Amino acid sequence: MWDMWDTADWDDAIALADRSLNLLEEQVERSDPLAVRAYGGLQLRAAVSAARADRKEEARDRVQHAREIAERMKPTPGPRFSTGTQ
Repeated sequence: MWDMWDTADWDDAIALADRSLNLLEEQVERSDPLAVRAYGGLQLRAAVSAARADRKEEARDRVQHAREIAERMKPTPGPRFSTGTQ
């Protein structure tokens, strides 16, 4: 998604986020801690993409989804999970 942000390709960034979110749904339903964390982060990245694409209502909805998933998060041991490069 970072590369898509660099080129202002908001629609593709949202599409990628949605595909990734769909892949995580089953694990999120099982409350897998890392999947829940990744799901919330992807929703926030999709919200940023939607906001940059001037899709305000979608951005608000995605932030709300991220809030809801944050309520399900449990502390997990180990390093912070990241989908980006360090």
